[in-house]
Amino acid sequence: MAAAIQRSHPGRRAPTDGGGGDAVARELHRLIAVRGKPPTFRQFAKPAAGAANHWFNGDLAKLYTAIGEKAPAMTRRVDLLPTSADEFVNAVYVAIGGQYYDDELYTSDPDAVDRYGEIARLAARSIYYLQIAEATGRQPEPAEFGVKNYEWTWAGGLERGWPLLEQAISRASIGRT
Repeated sequence: MAAAIQRSHPGRRAPTDGGGGDAVARELHRLIAVRGKPPTFRQFAKPAAGAANHWFNGDLAKLYTAIGEKAPAMTRRVDLLPTSADEFVNAVYVAIGGQYYDDELYTSDPDAVDRYGEIARLAARSIYYLQIAEATGRQPEPAEFGVKNYEWTWAGGLERGWPLLEQAISRASIGRT
């Protein structure tokens, strides 16, 4: 409730990922003090990503402006998401073997429900895959994606599942212009 009050109060800076509005500015100034010069966009992207994504749709230049700093460069955003996030996640879910089911499956085949749950978690995380790709200009490595946080039994292991997930994400994002 307090966060909602803070956000609606005129004149207050927007909070960032639970850390107050000045947290990103403090981090920028800390980086400048440590290095003796401002960080590059890429160096500043990691500590500022949460606030930039939450408040400015990933635009670091707008975040710099909001904290009263001059951006070191202009960003060119290339949106890799061809549809709504829900449609994209659903396409990835189906492409990696997920199926829609009714409540009867909970009693008739609980293992299938667990498998579809694993697939659903990965499909939901596919948005993060695209965010990494947008930020770095390349496909993320498995460790960057956080593969250790997910079960891969649905595919027979990570070695088989990771390429399947990458292919599904690629197919689901083909509609981009």
